[in-house]
Amino acid sequence: MKVEKKNLNEALRVIGKVVCQTSPVELYRAVRFVGDVTGVKAMATDGIETVAVTIEAEVESSVDFCVPYRDLKELIRINRSETMDLNGKFIEFPANDEPDPDAITVELPENFCELLASAAAVILSLLSGTRQPTVSVQPSVTKEKSAEIPLKNYVPSKEMMELLPRVRKYYQTVMVEMQTAISDAMRTGITPEDIAKAEKFLEQNPTHYLAAYPQSLAIMQKQEKIREQFAEKYKHEPVMEYFNNNIEIEAFKSAMEGKALFWQHSAEEPSKKLAELYKRQYELEYHILKKHKNFSYPE
Repeated sequence: MKVEKKNLNEALRVIGKVVCQTSPVELYRAVRFVGDVTGVKAMATDGIETVAVTIEAEVESSVDFCVPYRDLKELIRINRSETMDLNGKFIEFPANDEPDPDAITVELPENFCELLASAAAVILSLLSGTRQPTVSVQPSVTKEKSAEIPLKNYVPSKEMMELLPRVRKYYQTVMVEMQTAISDAMRTGITPEDIAKAEKFLEQNPTHYLAAYPQSLAIMQKQEKIREQFAEKYKHEPVMEYFNNNIEIEAFKSAMEGKALFWQHSAEEPSKKLAELYKRQYELEYHILKKHKNFSYPE
């Protein structure tokens, strides 16, 4: 297969996000090239997510081979020609599930993207590997029925509204710090000890939803460990709980509207949980104002 160096480099820039170069699993370190004279795709996987891009290449017949990602980057670096000849070996790749031709098409709610944003932290906690996901599907609820549920909604005070921009910036700074720590940890790769720990966990939990993917579980356990370290570090900081609660509030409000949520609770009584969260937000506001009102944040 012949491919221009610049095209290959651009493809690797995209799919390299899921490649784990230090993985003991050969598949997770490789890039697959598959196609024929009508088109070729380059793809990679980490066992959970698969990323594929169409790449301009010249082939005489159908191709399906894999090349280690690291070798491709090295070839690009040392090759002085603008065109490269690639070949590799066949590695069994996980098949992509084709959509059911009889699947029912449904219209998504107008605020679907907002719902996804609200559930982001919840999904991250599920992906950590420490919680089993449960799907709670609430039947459609009319606005009249929802309005009958008495809830004391949390409304920030005027003082809190004035302080919110500063404490939100503080919260975002901590979250960026945590994500940076996770990214740095991922660059070091997964060690055989990490894999062994994940395999031991899966032996004890054979019904876990990642039972067939110890590599992916090891990655998620490593990420969760960092999240736990940050949670411990900031456990006495009311700002962190305050903004995390806002995410949960939006998720439970969606449950009351009859939306399907991925959640670690059954969500059978979202109104009760909301009442508890609203009450807690008032308590946290008191502590935030007491601790942060006169604190000068660096610009």
